[in-house]
Amino acid sequence: MTRRLNLECLRCGHKWVARRKRKKKDIRQCPKCKSAWWDTPRPNESAFVQTEEPALKAIVSEDPLPIPDKPPEAPPAVKPAISIIDSSGRLYPVWQWQIDEWSFRYPEVDVMYQLQMIKSISASKPAKRKDAKELLRFIESKLEQRAEVLKGGVL
Repeated sequence: MTRRLNLECLRCGHKWVARRKRKKKDIRQCPKCKSAWWDTPRPNESAFVQTEEPALKAIVSEDPLPIPDKPPEAPPAVKPAISIIDSSGRLYPVWQWQIDEWSFRYPEVDVMYQLQMIKSISASKPAKRKDAKELLRFIESKLEQRAEVLKGGVL
């Protein structure tokens, strides 16, 4: 009669019987959670459980907070500064922080005007639309080209 091992994962609690006659050290992982540390308890698990209960009791025993008359005001919805149509027909958002960064990098360029030009070309000429991945690189290259022209460089 062969003796099989009754095993238990100390991570997920799954219990199983080894298929073949093996030694405990030959078992590589728990068949349920696939953890290689199935025979090692989680670190600080018992400490976490003990500290959780008193904190929970303290919260339940305190007086409930008063309910306000009105719900708190929601923060204003964040909208993109401008949206450009990409090649798939979706709107690609350009955020104000991006415009501020480009304005800092290219102080001689009117960044918002250039973005409006890119938006109008994208809306009127579908063949010239860029992928969402390419659009950011395209915007930066256009701003760089415009900065070179304004500095007196020849392109």
